[in-house]
Order: sequence, then structure tokens, then C-alpha cells
Amino acid sequence: MPYRAPNVDNFSHARWLRQGFVLREGFREYLETMTGDILRAEGRRPRRDTVTKIRNTLNVVLANLFQTHLVDFNRYVIIPLNSNPYRSGPYNPQRLDLRNVRSVVRFLHQQEPSYIEHRGGNFDHLANIGHPTRFRPTERLIRELETVALDAQPEAHINNEPPRLTMNTLENNPHSPWASLLFEEHEAPSVRLRAERQGEGGPRPFIDFPPTAETRAMEERLERINGFLNDHWIDLLIPDDDFRQLTGTPDEARDEFNDPKPHRREIDLFFRRKLYRVFNNGTFENGGRFYGGWWQGIPGRYRKFLTINGYTTAELDYSNMQIAMLYAREGRQLEGDAYAVEGVPQEYRGLLKKTLFKIINARGHIRAPLVASRPPGWDWRTLLEALEQRHQPIAAYFRSGIGIQLQRLDSDIAERVMIRMRADGNLALPVHDSFIVMDGQQDALREAMSGAYRDIMGANIEIAADETLFPQLPHDQGLVRALGFDNFERYADAAQNAGALDYEDHITNLEMQPAYEAYRQRRLDFIRIQGEDWGWRHQFLR
Repeated sequence: MPYRAPNVDNFSHARWLRQGFVLREGFREYLETMTGDILRAEGRRPRRDTVTKIRNTLNVVLANLFQTHLVDFNRYVIIPLNSNPYRSGPYNPQRLDLRNVRSVVRFLHQQEPSYIEHRGGNFDHLANIGHPTRFRPTERLIRELETVALDAQPEAHINNEPPRLTMNTLENNPHSPWASLLFEEHEAPSVRLRAERQGEGGPRPFIDFPPTAETRAMEERLERINGFLNDHWIDLLIPDDDFRQLTGTPDEARDEFNDPKPHRREIDLFFRRKLYRVFNNGTFENGGRFYGGWWQGIPGRYRKFLTINGYTTAELDYSNMQIAMLYAREGRQLEGDAYAVEGVPQEYRGLLKKTLFKIINARGHIRAPLVASRPPGWDWRTLLEALEQRHQPIAAYFRSGIGIQLQRLDSDIAERVMIRMRADGNLALPVHDSFIVMDGQQDALREAMSGAYRDIMGANIEIAADETLFPQLPHDQGLVRALGFDNFERYADAAQNAGALDYEDHITNLEMQPAYEAYRQRRLDFIRIQGEDWGWRHQFLR
């Protein structure tokens, strides 16, 4: 059975309610029955508009609770009980409002036994952040939804394949593309504008704006990019146990400035494959970066395990990008590593990088890092002065808040890279200042990145290559053991006796191990849903 009792109670391990996320048609009867129960419990008249609003609200709440539990049974869903998030407009496609949200939540909580457990909102004075109310489903709700899900599968098959939704699918492989039999998502606009920040608090709301020729053109380009992206399957070639651990509850960690490190974003392989752009401070001159791809939220050390259509990948990134952009503005070329200061040991590069980013993004002074995080013999003032001296040509931009304007430029560059790669039939996954492609497409990506940067900045920039999975395959002892050998020597002997194993042999041997069963199943499920033509088009019928 898919219900698994939470074993970690981490208040911060939560995601916001996705207001366009709903259950599919097969749940209609269940939703209508519970809607009637809610109206009777609330003593409300069953007028048509009231029934529709309650049913739509219930649909969104249950879909979020059900899917979140399937993917990560420890995660909460944040369902705000104030009116701010439920503004009418394109970001609220089901027309949720506070009254109906409260009615649904109250009903689910007051039933005996309850359908949901909740944690009330509070304010963390240490972190200076407010936590809104959050919820998790109980066993009763999950068992009822599971029963409906298994009884209400569509009669029509997908590409002549029968539905593959089983108990095993729900419990062991919630990221399978067959999840499309249960849920669907009404997309919010792909170009989004946040309000100007007003003090501290939760996420700034998205605001409506009159479309312009520029924003329409952005949306059209994003539609083409997302259509191309949707035709590919992105996954992680890691053992199934490691995958479950990666998507589980994050550690509570803080950086050198005692700021909480970002918690893992939601890793959802099927419903987090579309990109959108986010602009900030009520203007299209600030921000504009691409978000929405689940691969953007995984820790960097896992990115070399990404696969596209079953093939391993490579990552290239712009070196010192925002700093190089400031030098380009001054008609100068950045020399060397922007995050290296003479006399500061290399192991403190991360601190220098964060400090430099804070300096160009902040307006005014920035808080000092923890004493234990600083290089021996360096006080905070001396470290700042050394950074300013190192970057004297661009020191005028320090504490100017220009970083948010640079994001508009680097996001325009990223858009050009993706469009150029798509024109040649190559998918490039953006991670702000880096891109991930199938291994073997690095030369095409490097050319696209160099050209896009020159187009926008009128200058050149260094492009670095991150470590790929393939070169380390025969030497990584963990991977060798996963292939069934005690050590590299035994693996090398077997490879020599069988003839030299090439790139695809390594990958095939790895993914066929028992520890990768869920990975193999997700890949095969995607092929079945896409159909045979997709397999031939991507040379992926192996």
C-alpha cells in the first residue's frame, strides 16, 4: 500500500500549494460526494457557483496532498489561511478564495478519523522568518484516494499500452510518467513578474501586467523551448535508494554567513519539466532567470548523474559570469579567477565567492560571516578591502544592488543558448550560468554559449567544463561495486576478456543492476507513453 507514516517532522520540509494542480476526471464522483458533505457540514446552500468553487478547491487541496505524499511522505504542503495568495487572475486558475479554502481544510481536519494533520503557523525569531500553516494527509485520506485511483483508470489506452498504474507503481516509483493518469496541472503564465519587496516575509506575490510585444515574444520563445523539452526524458542515473534519500528531508545547514542553506526544491520528474521566467521588483529590467526545471534544485554534486533520454550528460558553465559581465561593461577583460585573493587559501574560495555576490547584490553594508568561516589572520574589514583591491576596475558597482540587473542580461544569454541548441536538435538544460547537454554535444554547446555571450555583452568569456560521469565510471569504486565487482582490477580483467567496453556498454551494465530498477522502469514507462515513433526519433529503442 502506498501510505507511509511520516518518520521525520521537519517544519521547514514543505512546499507551497500549487493552485493549478488537480486530480483527473476519474476522481469526479469522489469529489462531488465530499463536496456535498462539506456544504452540509458548513450549513451552506448548494447553489451552483458555490458547489463549483468548493469542488475546485477540494480538488486542488487533495491533489497536492496526494501527490506530495506519493513523492515524499515526510513533506508538508503549505496551505495559507490568509487571503494574500488567493488573488484572482492567471496564477489562480481554479479561482480559489480564502473562505472556501478554510471550509475545505476545516472539514478535512474535523472528520473522525481526520483526513489531515496540520502544524499551525508560527514565527521563527532566530531565523527572522514566518512559517504559514502546513498540512500532511493521514492514512485515511491516502487509502481512499488510492482506491479511487485504481478503480477509475481511463478505458482508453495510451499509445495502445494498457494503463500501468498499480500498487507497486504508486509505492515504489511515484515519479513514473504514468502519474499522468492521476494528476494534471493547469499552467500559470510562463513570464512572471514579482512585486517589489516590502520588508521580510514569505515569497513576494506575482502581479498582473499588461502584455507587451516583448513579453509576448518571450512567451512564444518559451513555448517552443518547453515543447522541445517536453519531448525528452530527464532522469538521474543513481541507485534507487540514493534517489529516495535525495528527494527526502534535507539537512538543516547554514552557510558561512549563518544564513540557512536553501532547502531542496521539489524534485518531481514528471510535473516539473517546464521552464518559466521570473522578473522582479515590478520591472522587466530586473531578474528574468529561468526556473521550473526539477534538475535545477538538486545539489551540484548530483548533476553529473543526469541523463537525457537515457544518455549521460555533460555540463559547461560560464566562468565568473556576473563579475566578468561587470568588467565587460567597463570595456575590460577579467583576468584569472574572480574569487581568488592573494594570500587567502584556496579552501576559502567559496566564502570569497559568496561575499562578492553579496557585495554586488546588496545596497549598503553586508553582514560579516562567522568568525570560524574566515581565513586565519584575516578580519572582515581586511577581507573586504582585499576583494575591492582585487576588483578595483569594477569597485564602483559594489553595494549598488546591480546584481538583479545582471540577471536580466544573463537570462537573455541563457535564452539564446537554448534556442540555438534547439535549432540544431540539441536539448540544453539551464542552471542559471551553466547548461547540461548529452555527452558528446559539448562542442556545439560551447559555440552556442560563446556566441550568445558575445551577442549580449560584446566580449568574450571563459567557459569551463564540469566533471562528467563517463570518465570516472571504471575508476569510481562505488560504481565498480554497483557493476558487481569487488574492485577495479577484477572489473578491468572482465572488461578485457569481453573486449574493450565502450561508453554505452558501461552505462547499460550499470543501469541493468538491481539497484537501478526504478530508474529503468521510469525510462521504459516514458517510452511507452511517447510511443514507438519517439523511440526511433531519439534512437532510444534499446
